[in-house]
Amino acid sequence: QKKKKKTKANVENGPILITHTGLSGPAILKMSSQFAFEFHELKYKIRLEIDWTGGLCHEHDIVKKFKEQKKLHPDRRVTKFCPIVDPDPENGKMLLPRRLWARVVTDALNAEESDSILWSQLTNADMRDIALNMVSFQVDTCGKSTHKDEFVTAGGVDLKQLTKHFETKTVPNLFCIGECTNVDGVTGGFNFTACWSSGWHAANRIVELLTAANNG
Repeated sequence: QKKKKKTKANVENGPILITHTGLSGPAILKMSSQFAFEFHELKYKIRLEIDWTGGLCHEHDIVKKFKEQKKLHPDRRVTKFCPIVDPDPENGKMLLPRRLWARVVTDALNAEESDSILWSQLTNADMRDIALNMVSFQVDTCGKSTHKDEFVTAGGVDLKQLTKHFETKTVPNLFCIGECTNVDGVTGGFNFTACWSSGWHAANRIVELLTAANNG
């Protein structure tokens, strides 16, 4: 019997932006760039595991905080606010915004309506499930962004096949620039720069060639 090949987990740290169409932000952009080929092979259907605490809290410590909350405020609604605060004393804010916290709770308890659940109603198993959902929230993607024109493509012409002016070595007078080349930037700004810079070099070379042909 063939052994199943283990899938290596790719890890990235950084801020995440939740949009009306999906996930974005520095961490997502860096990951989509660094693992572009892997994501393409999987048809952009992957499972993300998100630690909403950013590595600041462990599951065991979160459960302890929940038990304290249950003891101090048994009649308070669980989704009213996140009892885990930022460990930075200068901040002191809730670690998760209320809407995100409510979603974490709802998913953990498999409840359609969690807004009425009180701390006194939570079992130890419930608190462990919520804590686990905070540090390893799972999201299954269903594809890439619908903004196809803005998506960085994987692959392209190898730079070794081009001159410093981005002219192909095998076909004279054929230039490949921007995303035609196998270059990926971490975010859009780097990719714009690559497009503009390669275009500038290619254009200067084309001017040189045309000038030489006219003078000849």
